[in-house]
Amino acid sequence: MTEQISPKIPSDLFELSDTDQLILARTENETIEYKKSFSFDNKLMITIAGFANNRGGFILHGVEDGSRKLIGLSDKKAKDFERFDLAKATTLLNGKFAPKITIDLELHEVNGLKIGVIHVHQSEEKPVVAISGGQPIREGDIFYSYGAMRTRIKYADLRSLLDEVLQRKVTQLFKHVDLIAKIGVENAAIMDVVGGDVFGPSIKSFVISEELLDQLTFIREGEFTETEGAPTLKLVGNLQSYDADARIEVRMRISEEDIYSAFLNQELVNSPFQYIEASCDQLSQYFPIYYYARQAGLSRNMLCEKVEQITDARKRTKEQILERIGSETRLHEQHSVSKSKAYRYRDKYRQDLITETEITVDIGLATYLISAIRTLSGAEVKASHVLQILSRLFEVRGELENIQFSNLRKAICHIDYALNCYDD
Repeated sequence: MTEQISPKIPSDLFELSDTDQLILARTENETIEYKKSFSFDNKLMITIAGFANNRGGFILHGVEDGSRKLIGLSDKKAKDFERFDLAKATTLLNGKFAPKITIDLELHEVNGLKIGVIHVHQSEEKPVVAISGGQPIREGDIFYSYGAMRTRIKYADLRSLLDEVLQRKVTQLFKHVDLIAKIGVENAAIMDVVGGDVFGPSIKSFVISEELLDQLTFIREGEFTETEGAPTLKLVGNLQSYDADARIEVRMRISEEDIYSAFLNQELVNSPFQYIEASCDQLSQYFPIYYYARQAGLSRNMLCEKVEQITDARKRTKEQILERIGSETRLHEQHSVSKSKAYRYRDKYRQDLITETEITVDIGLATYLISAIRTLSGAEVKASHVLQILSRLFEVRGELENIQFSNLRKAICHIDYALNCYDD
């Protein structure tokens, strides 16, 4: 028996053979691959990239690839899959391939056996290309899904893929031209949603002033017609001319890296609450939020109220962030005394952090350095020194183990609280 299937999973993905209830009915094909166990390695990333460049697909862990027999993941591997940090997976993929690849991870039970499913979304921007190497991946590789194989793309398919991309851009262009024709060339203007400039026949350009930001409503996703079309942006407010020398950049998309980097570099950002909103839409709850709340001039109660009102968010992440705000655990580790090797490493790092001694980031010892940061009290934190160390760790996050990266997130949140807390 199969547990209730997620809407993201095709209803026949776990369909069983008529003759054997431990054999899946569907064979491997260009959208399905079976794996006996689970390991997020380069071979798995090749499969993911191949699916992304074709029509997307599903990777089932806990199934023999030849016989299609359900064997299930071991208890350890099932826990590894369930606890696997999707944000870390996305970071690893985006460090290996570009443009970005989107995946989902779900653990299901079929006839009492644990089956891990990775859903790979078809890439909106193709081709997805390897931007760094590591056997058996070479920089510049483009992988594609052929039947039951995921391998380097053939010329004919690459040519077809590029033609498809070109055709899509031409189609989008004609939709824009058609819209301009309906509005009237003399009445139309074009907005650069990345830079914020708006160009038209009667204006050179204009940008949005800081005073008007709160009066503007952004519709981030929409369509020109009832059929599928290009995303539109609606600005509601009084637009006025603005001094180009005092230009303000309005950021429409705030990524996970943007949230961490602005905090670690102590940047003053425009519309700081948008960074908190973006945090609530991530897969992890561990993002610096108090730094942005300070910039937005929000008390703890005001912050809670505003986060409650966010509608464009992941429900679970938003709830977890509200729990943090309501009763902050501070993600603090007690500084204990021990003769263990781990303690000696951590204590040495702790002393170096307090005395602002230069620290070389060693991946092999990163666990102890991250732990040492989490033992610091607010009075012990030397802001510029600790933030510099955290920045170095964040730069090499792709080399960290999953649990190390998770603890690095918590360390960043701990320092965020220590530097911007409301109570101490």
